[in-house]
Amino acid sequence: MPVLAWPLALLLLPLPWLAARWLPLAEAGPALRLPGRPFLQGSRYFAATGRRPGGVAVLVWLCLVVALARPLWPEVVPTEAGPAPSDLLLVLDVSASMDAEDLLLHGRPASRLTVAKAIAAELVHSLGPGRAGLVVFGSAAHVHTPLTRDKAALLDGLAALQSGLAGRGSALDDAIVLAAERLAGTSAGRQSMLVLSDGAARPGGKAVAGNVGGVAPGDLKIHALLVAGRRPASGSGEADSASLQALAERSAGSFARVADGDGLRAFLQGIRQAAGPGRPPATRWRELYPWPLALALVLSVGLGLDRIRRRGG
Repeated sequence: MPVLAWPLALLLLPLPWLAARWLPLAEAGPALRLPGRPFLQGSRYFAATGRRPGGVAVLVWLCLVVALARPLWPEVVPTEAGPAPSDLLLVLDVSASMDAEDLLLHGRPASRLTVAKAIAAELVHSLGPGRAGLVVFGSAAHVHTPLTRDKAALLDGLAALQSGLAGRGSALDDAIVLAAERLAGTSAGRQSMLVLSDGAARPGGKAVAGNVGGVAPGDLKIHALLVAGRRPASGSGEADSASLQALAERSAGSFARVADGDGLRAFLQGIRQAAGPGRPPATRWRELYPWPLALALVLSVGLGLDRIRRRGG
């Protein structure tokens, strides 16, 4: 529905009628005679035809008043950012251990990496307009897709991932430190990291919690999803998954295991809320006054040309 920016301008609509009713008729002068009732009477054209000027002339006046009232048309415009800009980095394990097929996807056996990629893609699809990126790690950690608002590019990067892309080992500690460094260098109001790993660290790797402590910004939330069908056997994997859980809890993040269906749904919902919703759509107002103004101009020109033609005739 269009609205009027200056609705009080409509009070000018009866002005010609008031002028015709209350203003005295102009007396004839020796040099020039003005129309007796401006705008509505005194026109040679209307006098000759016997028609009152209530048609075209009144329509011209109506268009001018409507244009003066500034009609506006509302347009809904989605905003590009939420209440505060948000950055989310996905940290995905592509080590050799992610080839283990101890999980189910749509009722079929699937590798840990396949399930992790499916979960990450579902999360990316549901994110708001903030930025997201991807860090992958095997024997070494690399930034695969820098922080971006281009979801299609991020999803393409996820789909192309294969195990062993960054080596057969598992530098989980280096990957988390790298992601924390990248997030620390941004100006986003909210920063979060999601680690998708089976929890098996490389032999001799540094403790995850100790490594990240001096790098991660204070408002960074670290969420961790353990992608494994069963708890890792006693050893480095079990110890590293425990430290990963402790790190998530310490940063006010969350921890879950992919084998826990109900817990996984609640976990992903928490990630979406941490990333932050977008602003509600904004309203942009389009000016419509040029249309009635142009119509008034066309009608006035047509009326003037018609009067000239009739006088010439």
